[in-house]
Amino acid sequence: MRSGTGLFLLSAAITLPLLLAGTSRQPAGVVIIPNSAPTTQRTEGTLSTNQTTTSRPPSPAPANKGSSQTVLSHEAQGTLVIPATSTSVPPPCSTQQYTARATTDQSSYARGRSVIITVTMTNSGPTCEGTPPWWCGQEASAYDSSGADVWDLGAGPNTPQSVRNCPAALEQTVAHGSSSAERLSWQQDQCTFDPSAQPIGPNPDCPGTQVPDGTYKVVGDAGMAPPVTVTISS
Repeated sequence: MRSGTGLFLLSAAITLPLLLAGTSRQPAGVVIIPNSAPTTQRTEGTLSTNQTTTSRPPSPAPANKGSSQTVLSHEAQGTLVIPATSTSVPPPCSTQQYTARATTDQSSYARGRSVIITVTMTNSGPTCEGTPPWWCGQEASAYDSSGADVWDLGAGPNTPQSVRNCPAALEQTVAHGSSSAERLSWQQDQCTFDPSAQPIGPNPDCPGTQVPDGTYKVVGDAGMAPPVTVTISS
């Protein structure tokens, strides 16, 4: 029995090393995984599986809320914002809301000296829409002590009132307080428009002579301005 047992142990001692010689040694801590279960090893930014490499781009940085708000703010700055405006049209202008004033450079004149008249028209009412009364220039006339018309601006034997150079009458917004002033000149001549002509035309009977000495009332804008008294003497 001992001899048989000894032979068995001797045979095992020879066979076991031979079997172990065919097995490769692996370092401690390494686990051998069959090929049927491919290894997956994550390295920094790289995914490896069975020697097949797929490059993974870096993950996008998380959205910066502050940056997003900055962009929105920038877009808002580039946006044209038009405030709402009123589209209401001012009320129509009326003759009653205009005031006229006539002044002269002197109160007494020597015979033959020019009488300088300034006529000012002002919108004393609210802002309105219409054609202002000064669109075709100011007017002036002179009356003697009896109230007779002795002079009209622009009158003459060959020049009708309708020939005055007037721009096209266009409606416009006339602001409160807007005004127009015009300097006119009376040469102390006697000449008026022919009141019987329709429309007012030249007055062939216009004498064009010097008015007599006396007191005269100068009015502006067809009587809208209060009269100004002047005296003419030799």
